[in-house]
Amino acid sequence: MTALCVLAETVALLGLLAAAVTFPLRLLRPDRDYTRWGQRGMLLGAGLLGMGLMAHFVRRGEGPLGDWANISFLLVLLLALAVLCVERFAKRPALAAFITPLMFGTALLGLLRAAKALPAISNHWLVVHILLSLVAYVCFTLAFAMAASYLISDHLLKRKQLERLPLLPPLASADRVGHGAVMVGLALFTIGLLVGALTFWDFGVGMDPKIPAAMVTWLIYAGYLGLRHLAGWRGRRLQWVLVAGFAMVVITFAFFGHNAVRLKAPDAAPVTTERA
Repeated sequence: MTALCVLAETVALLGLLAAAVTFPLRLLRPDRDYTRWGQRGMLLGAGLLGMGLMAHFVRRGEGPLGDWANISFLLVLLLALAVLCVERFAKRPALAAFITPLMFGTALLGLLRAAKALPAISNHWLVVHILLSLVAYVCFTLAFAMAASYLISDHLLKRKQLERLPLLPPLASADRVGHGAVMVGLALFTIGLLVGALTFWDFGVGMDPKIPAAMVTWLIYAGYLGLRHLAGWRGRRLQWVLVAGFAMVVITFAFFGHNAVRLKAPDAAPVTTERA
């Protein structure tokens, strides 16, 4: 890894850290507006990581799925797009308080695992599996942000602490958007899970170690929809199901990751991955 690459990734991490601190401060201190600095830090961090992905592709000819760091950085970029969309359409700055710390944690995890060699991806269906999973993770993150917003707003209303409520979406809106995010995310996750399982089966390398954890994640979100539409659950207990589902998403991504088993032709030469 070159010194310039180290410097860019360090600055990006500091920018994301600034966003991860300033956006929650906006919620904790509603009389102070720190979001401008948070937006700048997030854009700086995500922009540098995006340029790093492009430079990695130009230098080595590999896409954004070449190693653990690149996969994590791609997820950070997708989360940044989600934050920008939420800020533009919802106009509730406190929502970013739940997403930006996750962006920082994801980037830090990628850098800590940057030296971990990943097998080369030699199958386009595996690429589809990973990309669908990442987009589904973004949807589940948005659902988590809405669930956390719902729980906090409900708590503030019960305590009659109304000064922070304008920073958060109304309860009905948070519940509706969270439900929609789960609908989209679960559909993508289901397709990605099936594609990944069939791809590993087709290559005869057994089961991806991530599949069992992903199945637990799938069951939690499917259970959320069942409890909502069949059992008629509403309110706080339904939001806690989303929190539990997202906790499983974090476990699945952080501890199992992607592309854990080499998928290559039997006569292909071994491939090692070093981060440039």
